Amino acid sequence: MPINIMFVDDEPNTVSVVKLLVELEQPEWIFHAAYDGEMALDIAVRTPIDFVLLDISMLGMDGIEVCKRLRQMPDMAHRPIVMLTALDTPQRREQSKSA
Repeated sequence: MPINIMFVDDEPNTVSVVKLLVELEQPEWIFHAAYDGEMALDIAVRTPIDFVLLDISMLGMDGIEVCKRLRQMPDMAHRPIVMLTALDTPQRREQSKSA
C-alpha cells in the first residue's frame, strides 16, 4: 500500500527540494504538495494522507491553524504531523505544541 505524504509550505523552492529528496529516498511514496493552508485542507479532504510535514510560518493561514483544522478531520485526528520552522522562539514552539 502506498504512503501518501503531504508537504505544506508557501515557498515553492522549498517544496521542490523536499519533493526531490522524498522521491530519491522513498520512490514508492506519493508526494502531495500544498502551497498554502487552504490547499492543504483540500488535499486532506480528497486524499488519505498518512504523514504531514507542515511549515509554521506561511502567509494567510499559518501552520498552527492548518494543524488545528487537520486535527478536526476524523481521518487526520491521529496522523503524524511534523511542524517545521526556521523561527526559534519559545512562543512559537509552545504554540505548535498546542495545535
